[in-house]
Amino acid sequence: MNILGAVIGLVLVLLAVFSLVNWPLFSAPASLFFIVFGIQGLLGVILLGVVLVLVGWFLL
Repeated sequence: MNILGAVIGLVLVLLAVFSLVNWPLFSAPASLFFIVFGIQGLLGVILLGVVLVLVGWFLL
């Protein structure tokens, strides 16, 4: 494992701990407004999903 892989792993572990500690805030519903429409959603869960997709894409 190279240094970059270790740093990414450490960041993912820290993100997981931060998410678990703050789960009530991450799972609170919020109004999400896009340019042409708006929806009710879980902003924290959506952001965590985006982070995981970006990390997965980076690791490919």
